[in-house]
Amino acid sequence: MVSGSNEISVNGQKPMYTTVDNIFPYTQVAREIGEAQGWSKSTIDDLCQSMLEAITSQPPRLLTRNRLTGLPNPEHDVFWHLVHPDDVNEWLKGQGLDYRWGASKSGNTTSITVPVPRAAAQDAAILCEIKKQGYNPLGLPKNDPGKPGVKAAIRAALVGNNPLFPKAGKQFDKAWDRLRASREVADKG
Repeated sequence: MVSGSNEISVNGQKPMYTTVDNIFPYTQVAREIGEAQGWSKSTIDDLCQSMLEAITSQPPRLLTRNRLTGLPNPEHDVFWHLVHPDDVNEWLKGQGLDYRWGASKSGNTTSITVPVPRAAAQDAAILCEIKKQGYNPLGLPKNDPGKPGVKAAIRAALVGNNPLFPKAGKQFDKAWDRLRASREVADKG
């Protein structure tokens, strides 16, 4: 479970789910704020549009959260647009509104459960391990000739020790290659 950290644990291999506490789709937030204030549907729609504009602006005026980790999501995952109550309240304050959103006043749970694609879970596990070992994924040191580098250290920590990376398989190498291709993992300089 993810709860205020960037570590993901998976209960079994199939199905894979993760729960991220206290992040919500911005549309749900707008609806809850509007209902609490007694606003009309058109006013709620206007708030929704304002929130979307704030999320997609450069730089963003309303921060979104990564659906896997709950950490700030500078890439603006366009499908989810998940927001945290603290970020929403900061944005509301910046808009000059006195209202503060207390998260899920409608009685809904304060967490969402979403299916995690295996590839995304593998990528997240590698990124978490890189950070756990004190490296910046976008500034990995180059290997000294003939010596194991960061990839070997991350492989040793995950392969055979994490159900996403069994000893007999190429899952780790495929995930590492995906991260390199998407430029989520890169060498210094």
